[in-house]
Amino acid sequence: MGWRNNFYQALRELFGGGKRDDAAAGSEDKQKVNINPDEGQPPLDNGQLSENYIPDVSKYYDRILEETVKEYSDLDSDFSVGLGGEYNEAASEAEKKDDPAEWPEYFNQTDAYKPMIPEPAEMTIISKNTMVFGDIKSLANITIEGKVQGNVDVLKDASIRGVLVGDLACESTDMRGSSVQGNVVANKNVLIYDNALLIGDLTAQYSIIDGKVKGDIDIASKIRLNSNAVVAGDINTGTIAIEEGANVKGFVNTSFFDEHGDVAFPDEVE
Repeated sequence: MGWRNNFYQALRELFGGGKRDDAAAGSEDKQKVNINPDEGQPPLDNGQLSENYIPDVSKYYDRILEETVKEYSDLDSDFSVGLGGEYNEAASEAEKKDDPAEWPEYFNQTDAYKPMIPEPAEMTIISKNTMVFGDIKSLANITIEGKVQGNVDVLKDASIRGVLVGDLACESTDMRGSSVQGNVVANKNVLIYDNALLIGDLTAQYSIIDGKVKGDIDIASKIRLNSNAVVAGDINTGTIAIEEGANVKGFVNTSFFDEHGDVAFPDEVE
């Protein structure tokens, strides 16, 4: 079948002519076709198209477009069934997993996107080879490994590893192997370890002493003196615990006598 016949066959199939068999095609090729030029059909030479003839199919564009749209409009719009439906279902499930509304509840919490590792707290550090002359005020934690000559006032905790000559005010403090000359006031805890030295008064809510303190101690809740504790001064506290080996030179007073002193001992023995 030549290109002319292929062309006519395509037009017949497009416009409802159906597919013809080879026998029909041969018989039709032998027949002369009457062409009416007014209908826009190509002129024939002895019933055959000219070799140089190029068909003009522009007038069929609208109809071809209409047939194409109609063909695809008849398709089932539900792509979850039919050919490739299993792939469409898998894609739909994947899209659901990507939808935040389908995520587990704990992923929708307001703090779900916070980092797994918390950011380190802001801190002021006075390194070992640093000397500061003057007062220090900070809203953050502070670590003193060098030497500070001046008062230190921080809103949070203070870690003392070096030398402080001046008063210290903080939330809690941890003194290890350090030397402090000045009064220490903490809202919560004071820990004194590793032969640390404090020359000054101490005021806190709770305290453990395993170093040396020369000054009066006022602890609202409880004080514990470990075996290496050396205290020269009066102690006022809620309760006290003293390990064997601790040394105290001074007056020790607990809150028991302030609350129950009148009934602790009878006026006379019967």
